[in-house]
Amino acid sequence: MPQKILFPILLLSLFVPLRAQTDLISAGNSSLSPSGFISVSVGQVARLYSVDALYYDGQGLQQPYCPTRYDTVVASACQHSPFSNTDFNLPADSTATPGLHYFHRLYLTAEECDSIVVLALTVNPMADISVSATACDSLLWTDTLLAASGDYSRHGLTAQGCDSTTTLTLTLRHSSSDAISDQAYLQYQWRGSTYTESGTYSDTLRAANAEGCDSITTLSLAVITDATIPYIYCFSRRVMIVDHYPYGEDSTRVDYRAYRWYHDGELLPLATLDRYFDLRDGAYRYLEGCYYVEVPVDNAGRFWVHSNTVCVGGATDDLRQPSLSAYPNPSEAFSDITATIADAPQGSTLALHDHYGRPLYSAPAANGTTILPISLTTGIYTLTLQTPDNQKITQKIIVR
Repeated sequence: MPQKILFPILLLSLFVPLRAQTDLISAGNSSLSPSGFISVSVGQVARLYSVDALYYDGQGLQQPYCPTRYDTVVASACQHSPFSNTDFNLPADSTATPGLHYFHRLYLTAEECDSIVVLALTVNPMADISVSATACDSLLWTDTLLAASGDYSRHGLTAQGCDSTTTLTLTLRHSSSDAISDQAYLQYQWRGSTYTESGTYSDTLRAANAEGCDSITTLSLAVITDATIPYIYCFSRRVMIVDHYPYGEDSTRVDYRAYRWYHDGELLPLATLDRYFDLRDGAYRYLEGCYYVEVPVDNAGRFWVHSNTVCVGGATDDLRQPSLSAYPNPSEAFSDITATIADAPQGSTLALHDHYGRPLYSAPAANGTTILPISLTTGIYTLTLQTPDNQKITQKIIVR
């Protein structure tokens, strides 16, 4: 009869150390030592479990025989979130640190044998992102327009389905703006552009102010285009007078606000009336030379227009100077314009130029009236009568 060999030490006090990384839910005749190792007694399990490699090393030894269960569960959870399945119920503080963590549970099987379940839990981190931005006036953040400096938060999910919080610290700088008003005659030059009509215009200088943002200027412009050009002539060899009916005796009378007379290109400071003469010894004194007059087209006297030029000689015949006028002036677009020429010597020419000085029409000049054979669009034109001795008489034509 074979002898029975007893292992009283194994039966009474078998201790197997197993690494543990968290508290275990104890079951059966097992306990967790203060050093963090599982001690199994009453002859249940004689096996070493390697946590890091996820495999079991050693030989199961049970006396009497008892089927022992070894399970490994692989799962994931979000940081600071509780985890629960059939074997584990972990609170949120168990997932405070992202990374791979191992949890053990020792419990009794149906046969009252000790069994071990290991949970390999990957804790996915929450995303907590802080960004800063600087912008001018406003910033479109995803689908929200932000118009003030401050801190803004947006919540979402990471690729693993965990909470994601993005905090934006926004600093807004501001564009500057100013407004100006101005007036001009016929045209206005502003920041590289030419304006010929009244209106409100704006120009933006990119990143031009002290904060690096745009500088916006708004211009309120009034353009004068309907000024009446004065016409002068010599009367009785001693006086030149502004024609107050430049478009004929049946037209509207024009009363100019002021006058500046010029003699041979020099301003006559005392000649401020609608006629010029030299008063000496109580009588009119005739002066030879060339004259023209300027009149203002605005109330402030910033813009002046130039009349025709009359040159007076020593003889009566010399008083008959060439003259040029156009009617109607101003006129409507594509309407007929009549040029009236008087006392032009033979060989004179009549020419029309646009606002930029480009020739539009040229023909020999004949005394009398001539309808210009050209249709004019809106703009400003110059009609010029030139004599053989290069004397030029000009007339501005305004087409609305």
